Amino acid sequence: MEASEAALDLEPIYESALGLFIRAERQQGNNAAALRAFEHYRTKLMDEVGIAPSDSLRQLIADLW
Repeated sequence: MEASEAALDLEPIYESALGLFIRAERQQGNNAAALRAFEHYRTKLMDEVGIAPSDSLRQLIADLW
């Protein structure tokens, strides 16, 4: 989890790091934190690059919506 946070600090739209972070949060039962991280990423990605998160990333939180 610490490594994924460090990677996200360096590059906030690094999808692999976010995926690791979401998995770690979910394994610890922190579903709300995982969903918040995804939503923050989704907004930042759309604002900066104009694209939506990948299907594989969305699947990590699909059951939380």
